Amino acid sequence: MQEFWEIFGSAPFVAIAWVCTVVSCIYAFVQKSNVTKIKQKFNDLNITHNELKIQNTNLEQKIIEIEKNDFHDNYQEVHQHGQNNFNQGVIKGDFIYNK
Repeated sequence: MQEFWEIFGSAPFVAIAWVCTVVSCIYAFVQKSNVTKIKQKFNDLNITHNELKIQNTNLEQKIIEIEKNDFHDNYQEVHQHGQNNFNQGVIKGDFIYNK
């Protein structure tokens, strides 16, 4: 134990410990300052958020014209008799489907 105190109690080790203590205190003060700055920026953001104003409170929708079945020129009505939906579009001419 005596050797331990002789090594770590010598002048160079005491000087190193003192320097480490001073540097860590300075670092702690800098970090505390950064935390304060971050809190201040956060508070400024809240103030900015509270000052937002609502715009465009009225939404109007106008329908100019609707025409029934005006998707393309050639269309036909589809009547389904049975269980299968076979029609895949416009069918022209005679068509016979055998199951």
